[in-house]
Amino acid sequence: MVKQRPDSAGIPDADISLLKYLCGLVGVSVDPDLRLVDAGEAFWTDLTRIASEQLVLTVMAGAVSRLRDLPPEADEALAFFRHIEDSNRQRNKWLLEQLDLAGRALIDAGVPALVMKGGAFLLENRSDAAAWRFFGDLDFLVPEDRLEESVAALKALGYADRGSVYHPKFHRHYPFLSHPDGGTGIDLHTRAAGLHQADLLDPQHFFSHAQTVSLDQGQILIPSPTDRLAHLMVNAQVLDYRYQRRLFRLRDVLDFARLIGRADVDMDDILKRFETYGATGPMLAYLAMMENVLRPAYQAPPEAAGEGKWVKSVRRVMENPSRAKLYVFRHWVRMLAEKLFDREHRRHLFERLLDRDQRAEFIGRRLSYWRIFRR
Repeated sequence: MVKQRPDSAGIPDADISLLKYLCGLVGVSVDPDLRLVDAGEAFWTDLTRIASEQLVLTVMAGAVSRLRDLPPEADEALAFFRHIEDSNRQRNKWLLEQLDLAGRALIDAGVPALVMKGGAFLLENRSDAAAWRFFGDLDFLVPEDRLEESVAALKALGYADRGSVYHPKFHRHYPFLSHPDGGTGIDLHTRAAGLHQADLLDPQHFFSHAQTVSLDQGQILIPSPTDRLAHLMVNAQVLDYRYQRRLFRLRDVLDFARLIGRADVDMDDILKRFETYGATGPMLAYLAMMENVLRPAYQAPPEAAGEGKWVKSVRRVMENPSRAKLYVFRHWVRMLAEKLFDREHRRHLFERLLDRDQRAEFIGRRLSYWRIFRR
């Protein structure tokens, strides 16, 4: 059953909480009166660097402008933050236009489509979408048996794929469709997560619990707040092994803060999904991290109290990203051992290696991981 979207809620002042956390990462605190404490000459350079690494640079202007008694050297940094904010505002307006066009094209083609991830925030907050965080691309979830029609509808708008390999069994979305101007692109998903995460993110559940939002003409679907929060957590903690590798993105705090305070978010449902999948630990660690950043506005459930060690290790990686190499290497060794001794994983691996196109992509991706590790 499709429901109308309720008014947005969420945790207020998430940008201020983020700023305080970022300041702490570079050894500076913010007192209760929003004054910086012990900010040295290199502070503004360090703050800009780490905010950029964590993909939250676009919300820094608003947060920094609320600080009191800023020193003169803050003027240059604040001007830079405002420039980034203005650029992002123009980009988000343009992205919203592209989202409207793509959404209408899919609707006109008769394809039931869900707008996922950042696009859902843009649509449900049209009045202030332009001022919201940075969004890289646009994501739609479509039924697998309607993928061909979806691709044709978007190519009619000028989108083009890069000729990448696509195998429905191994890929959760069609190869990236680039906008003709090169400013963005679209991922057409047939699954909300990997093949083995069906218990966490069932596409049929996404469609049956969807809500409607307005395009500039007509309406389109977005996932329910519960599904969006579950999707956010799965992307952060399950896909790409970010939990094991201590790779946490502070950008997620902004999305989490907009979703968690809503009355129609069912955390019990999300917990059951993660329990069924056997990923309760990663979910609780995620909530513990959110509490660490957003306290006192958000308090994680008591069960998350045991994840303090993980939260501290993530903070150390943020302070010095090269520390992630140890966690990445350790995870590679463990994962290799598990897959070699698991019959299903061995069968899956051999199946990919026997296919020429899949073999090339598989080897290329592993080489890219090695180049990242060598940095």
